[in-house]
Amino acid sequence: MVPDGRYVSFDIEPDGDIYYPIANDKQPELTTILVRADRDRDDLLPALLSLMSSRYPMFRVTKAQTMSASLGKTIRMRQFRAALFLTFGIAGVLITGVGVLALVAMTTSRRTREVGLRMALGARPSEIARLVVRQELAAVLAGLAAGGLA
Repeated sequence: MVPDGRYVSFDIEPDGDIYYPIANDKQPELTTILVRADRDRDDLLPALLSLMSSRYPMFRVTKAQTMSASLGKTIRMRQFRAALFLTFGIAGVLITGVGVLALVAMTTSRRTREVGLRMALGARPSEIARLVVRQELAAVLAGLAAGGLA
């Protein structure tokens, strides 16, 4: 008895598999052979193919790959999708930031007369900056809260 294994993809639930020695098979019709080894995989595959062709000439090996290479295909697709979503997310945040900056610049530029009048009446530049930042920040925070709820 062996535990269930995922040999094709991480998404596909394991199905029933039968494990038996190749030497006991009288009419071999194998589609997949899985080999577990404790040594380095780089030199194992050529040695395994050579052993298979010399010992079991009735088997024709059409494709040989390691388990990590086989399952790596499904992982690469997930990595690509994650990178794509990350790219679109970063682009969305940048576009939103530029839009908010443009909106704040526009509303501030519309208040040029008000700022000039306040300065003419004796307001210090730090007070004017604090007033503008506080009012614009309140609008930005209200927009972020509404966007977050949406």
